[in-house]
Amino acid sequence: MLNHVAFAFYDRAEILEKVKATGFRYEEDIIPGTDIGQIFVYGPEGIRIELQYRR
Repeated sequence: MLNHVAFAFYDRAEILEKVKATGFRYEEDIIPGTDIGQIFVYGPEGIRIELQYRR
């Protein structure tokens, strides 16, 4: 079973704007002890997409 897929990107503001435009539910988080931020997007089919960036 597939839990989620992950992608890396550079520009948080640009990606967050695109995520919000989709209307899908999303959450933001930080990996503790690192400089990596995460945006999780939840698709209608139940797949969670993780987007990672350096803060």
